[in-house]
Amino acid sequence: MIEKSIPTHLFGELAKTSLGADIIDKSQAMKTLVAQILDPEAPLLQKRASLWAIGHIGSSESGLELITKTDIVSSIIALAESSECLSLRGTSLYALGLISKTLGGKRLLSRYEWQSHSQLGAIVCLPKDVKKFFAIAPIEYKGDLTRNPDACKRMEDVVSLYSLSEDKQKVLKLIGNLSNHVTQKAALPELKKLSQKSPDLFLDVSLFHCTVMMLTYYGFKLQVRRYVFQLFEKLLSLPAFLADYSRVASQKPLPLPPPPPPAKQQ
Repeated sequence: MIEKSIPTHLFGELAKTSLGADIIDKSQAMKTLVAQILDPEAPLLQKRASLWAIGHIGSSESGLELITKTDIVSSIIALAESSECLSLRGTSLYALGLISKTLGGKRLLSRYEWQSHSQLGAIVCLPKDVKKFFAIAPIEYKGDLTRNPDACKRMEDVVSLYSLSEDKQKVLKLIGNLSNHVTQKAALPELKKLSQKSPDLFLDVSLFHCTVMMLTYYGFKLQVRRYVFQLFEKLLSLPAFLADYSRVASQKPLPLPPPPPPAKQQ
């Protein structure tokens, strides 16, 4: 991949000039980006955005000087080699690839036993021992919650805790029917009709909570899950939604049922 394949980034463009790099340095932006990458509690999307920013800054010689003032490259390499989150590992690889575009970046990465493409401007780099990037620790399968025989009873217990009207119970039943391709055909137009005729039904936080629990207990396809959340789109956009949902969900909390034991291999 060559430079033109990667979209431009504000910090990356600023860092190409000494004046722009000085602006970034004085703005304390680097300090913030580094802190977000190192913070284990930082949201994943925020952490990945910071990695992209650092990579773009380090893709020029003047920007690389800002990078070398910190020890962030070693931390990015650690994420690329050992992060349990594969998307974070991949973003770290791209960030290191951007840093490897310059001769100074290639030399910097070589200190950590990472090798880069010989062509300037290329954003390809990998550890000399490729197993460090591609090795994934084995994960123990702990069972599937949606196959728990107690799931149906647990869902009934959840619904019984909230005084849902007849119409809201109908909505919940129709959403449940979306999990089966046979009943899905009749449920979809019915839900669409209800959302247009009675949109206030989908502004009820209790109904949304019961829906979330249903999505937790049972198996739904990704496309169906997206559609369900679209039904509650207006509710999710309300400023007070998170506070209201937190109050409703914590009023009468129910522990999740333990997952079933993994099936024995024949």
